[in-house]
Amino acid sequence: MRATVFKDFRLYCSHSVAAFGTEHKCNRNHGHTFRIRVEVTCPVNAHNGIAIPFHEIEDAWEKTGAKLDHTCLNDTLGENATTEFLAMWLKSKLEHELNQTIAITVQETETSGVILT
Repeated sequence: MRATVFKDFRLYCSHSVAAFGTEHKCNRNHGHTFRIRVEVTCPVNAHNGIAIPFHEIEDAWEKTGAKLDHTCLNDTLGENATTEFLAMWLKSKLEHELNQTIAITVQETETSGVILT
């Protein structure tokens, strides 16, 4: 049997998005409280009933994603620091740390976000 185990995190960051052009409001530096969901789907161990311990996801987050908290994302992602680029960057780093394929959701606002599987 397989299970999808998830952990939710928050990032408080600013960014600007050059791709929209100089007249667009998102071209100006502004902030978001990003909601991040990291999902790992893997087999449940028949002996202990654990797919992946929550603390393994938390540890991977602390080594990667948490470093972005209270930063300007443009410093890490470049001049076009979109939510899509943030999701791709996090997915790559977390998959490396966990040695697992993950799905990630990055929610920029209450009604907008990106899901990568």
